Amino acid sequence: MNLWLDRSLPVLQWVRDHEGIKTLASLGDIAAATGMSADDADAELERLAGDGLVVAEVHRTLNGGNAAGWFVAGPRLTGQGARALGDWPDGNKLITVLERMAEEEVDSTKKTGLRRLADAARDVGQSVISEMLVAYLKAQGHLP
Repeated sequence: MNLWLDRSLPVLQWVRDHEGIKTLASLGDIAAATGMSADDADAELERLAGDGLVVAEVHRTLNGGNAAGWFVAGPRLTGQGARALGDWPDGNKLITVLERMAEEEVDSTKKTGLRRLADAARDVGQSVISEMLVAYLKAQGHLP
């Protein structure tokens, strides 16, 4: 078994696809959608939450310990969870885009400017560029 491919990734994708649901989803729903047992879905949600990848409140009702009947409220990805799925801005991607744009640019002045911008982005570091992108996208209303 590959923990990432068989458990973490399917649960992260389920959370992404069900963010903002107004009704409670059961661990049985997650199990059916991901092909794992409800107990495994519960354990994986707990692991992902503990690692800061998701926020989800699991209501473990008194039903004889049957995890399939437990409910999940407010599932959502954190920024770290979205990055793990490739859904969050990444400074390295920006640098790659700037480099590609510089290669394709025919105007020498613009080409030089794009190369300098890519170099400057590389110099300040991927994490700083990522923070800038996130701040910009939040200000534009594209991220929560």
